[in-house]
Amino acid sequence: MAAAWLNSDHPEAALEAARRALDLDPRSESGADWGYRLASLAFERLGRDAEAVAAAEEAVRLAPGSWAARMRLGAALRRVPGR
Repeated sequence: MAAAWLNSDHPEAALEAARRALDLDPRSESGADWGYRLASLAFERLGRDAEAVAAAEEAVRLAPGSWAARMRLGAALRRVPGR
């Protein structure tokens, strides 16, 4: 649902959907980083850059080998001066 809300330009709803998914299974071996990546993107679209970085960092922590998580972190970091 979070991805669908992001695609339809509703970042607030996307953030809520990502949070609900993480609440249901915050450390899922099958892709908890996905929820954090979606949350990071929603935060970014809301202009909440520090929170976007924090969510992306958590995605990388959960899936250190994930290129997608690292790309999300890089995209979030480029929006924060000095990072």
